[in-house]
Amino acid sequence: MSDIKRADVKQLWKVTFPLMISFMSTFAMLFVDRLFLSLYSKDALNAAAISGTLSWSFIVAWMTLAALAEVFVAQYNGANRKMELARPVWQMIWLAGASVIFFSLASQFLTGFIYSGAGEQLHRDYFSWLMLCGPFAVIISGISAFYIGRGHGKVIKWLSILANLVNIVLDPILIFGVNGVIPSMGIKGAAIATFSGYLVQAIVITCLFLSKRNREKYGTNNYRFDFDLCKRCFKIGFPPALFAGLEILAWAIFYTMMQWVSPEHIFVCSVCQSIEMLFLFYCFGLEKGVAAVAGNLIGAKMHDQIKVLVKSAFKLIVYFAITMTLITIIYPDPLINLFLQQETAQSTNLVLTSAETLRYKGLIRISLVFVTLYLIFESIRWLYSGLLTAAGDTLYIMISGVISVWLFLLVPCYFFIVVKGQSIIFAFVIWTVYSIIATLLNFLRFKNGAWKNKVVIEDETAQEQSNDNPLSTE
Repeated sequence: MSDIKRADVKQLWKVTFPLMISFMSTFAMLFVDRLFLSLYSKDALNAAAISGTLSWSFIVAWMTLAALAEVFVAQYNGANRKMELARPVWQMIWLAGASVIFFSLASQFLTGFIYSGAGEQLHRDYFSWLMLCGPFAVIISGISAFYIGRGHGKVIKWLSILANLVNIVLDPILIFGVNGVIPSMGIKGAAIATFSGYLVQAIVITCLFLSKRNREKYGTNNYRFDFDLCKRCFKIGFPPALFAGLEILAWAIFYTMMQWVSPEHIFVCSVCQSIEMLFLFYCFGLEKGVAAVAGNLIGAKMHDQIKVLVKSAFKLIVYFAITMTLITIIYPDPLINLFLQQETAQSTNLVLTSAETLRYKGLIRISLVFVTLYLIFESIRWLYSGLLTAAGDTLYIMISGVISVWLFLLVPCYFFIVVKGQSIIFAFVIWTVYSIIATLLNFLRFKNGAWKNKVVIEDETAQEQSNDNPLSTE
């Protein structure tokens, strides 16, 4: 029988909580990078916000494609077809191998093409090293699908914490250096620390996936490349992968535009984005948890439980909204103060006086109100995204998502902020409006019910007739 047969809050939380911890550890890794870089240099912090966001547009696109194996794993698991769980995972492992070529070339050649200016060395260093993280991030994402699809997220949680600990230990050592032993590497050191965390995580999760128990129970040693299955994975996985890449690229352009406007705009955005990262884990974890539970329910043909799942997810979102309000609106100063230290390790173009510190703190406080609203709506958007993804309705997610982020975020920001010179606060208002529209589009698609007609895994009878029968999405 399926491991997941209910959709109540307790079941959803059981699946979602380890995934949230996993994503929290991942985003905490980026937050720690930004925090140490803010102490090292405000220029380094801003460069990490811009070039880091661009680099993640490529990495997350590949990761999203690999992660879609969890849709297949979840539905196979729901249908109680255990020995087939590793098949889609292995197709994504082969994908990770192929990604080495892309990320190596990007690190070597794309870096200089994008950041060719004399004053962009910090961007070049950070982007180049993060590109080398790519293949490890992809293989982690692909193998994680094996655990997420079965609702067993604890392994992912502990491995993410391990990677985060590696990053936390190495960050201050490599960024600031050790006198007479290790030279200060600045922003390059932050990227190398992140690289090391992903490397350790990739090695450990691969060993666990290939353990004797998993080989015997789930056939994880079935490494055969299956062209038909790989094609089906791409058919479902490519749209959200393309969307993820284009969405993050849009954010990279957004931060570049803020840099054009003024040091004030980019600094406030950099701080708010860094704080935002501490809470994004909830949105992503909820999406993955909903997708895992929904996929199992769909595979077990328990469609009547989907409405229960939605209600359960909304209860978790209410708890999230209350917590966010307390931390980022009612009492935000402890987080803000971390980024407004008066001393930095080197001279920058944004050294804050006491008066400027108070002014920036005020701007960040107001901005965080809109960041909070944005994240609450994002959690709802990703709830419906998880449901649609579990059903294989990913093409719609790509089309609506790309239109939303480019039309309702970038265009207004360029017109009102860059051309008209509006305050940075107005940019965060645009953030919120964009998220509301994107959420509404996902909700309407779910209510439309077209996702119910999607089929991800092949009929079991047909599979018995031919083990090579491709997965059907017709």
